[in-house]
Amino acid sequence: MKSLSLALAAATVLIANALVVFHAQSNRSGAPDAEIVLSDRELQLNRPASDDDSSILLRILWTEHASSLPVPKWLNPPKLQSLGFDCNLDPSASTAWRFYGQQRPRKVYAAFEYAGPAWLAWAESVARESQTGNKVVAPVTPFNPDAASQLVAIDADLDPANLRARHPDRAQVIIVPAIASIRLYPYAAKNLSPNERSKLTIAGSISPANDEIHVPQPFADQFRKHAPGNPHVRVRLRYGPSFEPTVVAVEFAP
Repeated sequence: MKSLSLALAAATVLIANALVVFHAQSNRSGAPDAEIVLSDRELQLNRPASDDDSSILLRILWTEHASSLPVPKWLNPPKLQSLGFDCNLDPSASTAWRFYGQQRPRKVYAAFEYAGPAWLAWAESVARESQTGNKVVAPVTPFNPDAASQLVAIDADLDPANLRARHPDRAQVIIVPAIASIRLYPYAAKNLSPNERSKLTIAGSISPANDEIHVPQPFADQFRKHAPGNPHVRVRLRYGPSFEPTVVAVEFAP
């Protein structure tokens, strides 16, 4: 019986690995959905936790990581409804905090635009609010547009084909599996006064379902060679039919 259990465990591992390899190969085959070049503003190097770990991972950063900005205006109640959320209860209702707090995040597809109009609008908004001292939208640290990620979520849909039809630029807009959630803004609590509840609005947030990118050889060796100096780097990513990225080129600054 013990031998059978060990055999089943080993078979499970082999099948899982085979599925991972098959999925990766299928994502690389066929015409790519997008190919984009991102910088070290958008890609953070995750160093191995130990010397025994030889893997190199990059973590995708987007503008929400750089600032405490309010929720994106495009992720409004009609858009949230189209993603499967229920927005029918008035946010000022006494039970709204429970109604919206109990709605679970949903799997969707999101479009992220790089260094485009959405980024420019975001940067101008943060700079303007920083100057006026608005603590709601001012960044936690002094705003530096050269250091902040220029990747911004601009749209979401349950069907990635619809997103690509609305955003056809495959060199500036990537489509990725994402997680969308709903909440009340700017706060949600049980014991709010009627005046406080009247200021609440329905808001949403969105983020990539997976924000880590595995760096294959020979690019991983290049990162190990250059990582101690924290160089500026540009990485070309190719997004396959399953909307997952593959590193296809890396360029380090002198």
